[in-house]
Amino acid sequence: NELMRPHLLKNHHLTVDRYFTSPVLFHHLFENGTYATGTALTSRKGMPTGFRTLKLERDGMAVRKQGPLIAMLWCAVDKCA
Repeated sequence: NELMRPHLLKNHHLTVDRYFTSPVLFHHLFENGTYATGTALTSRKGMPTGFRTLKLERDGMAVRKQGPLIAMLWCAVDKCA
């Protein structure tokens, strides 16, 4: 929280990896005027539950929206489980 405080409410855009990405964090940042993008684990708390069991073909995609957040699941290999 202290690291981001000087950057909040300035319309900055934060990019994070899967260890820091969570819907709770992204909602908090958005409410404080900061945008965020990141990869995420489908098992992360708050992620669309349907993503965990969805089976996609190569280059298949699924998108879910929650308020201002958009989650996209994309398959880059022959079969995604």
